[in-house]
Amino acid sequence: VLVFVEPPFGQDRGNYAGLVEILDGHLLAGATLIAATHDERFVADVADRAITISSGRITADERIR
Repeated sequence: VLVFVEPPFGQDRGNYAGLVEILDGHLLAGATLIAATHDERFVADVADRAITISSGRITADERIR
């Protein structure tokens, strides 16, 4: 299980691509990724499910892929 808070924050394009590549490898090997992020692009690039929380409540739970 990998847990991140704002994983892409402050990354340039090259580091972002490298991070996504590393995470994809772990996910393909069966890892679970839990990420708290505001970056919708990151969610689209790595997630298969997104849970949105607002004011402490789940407001959406959707499959990405």
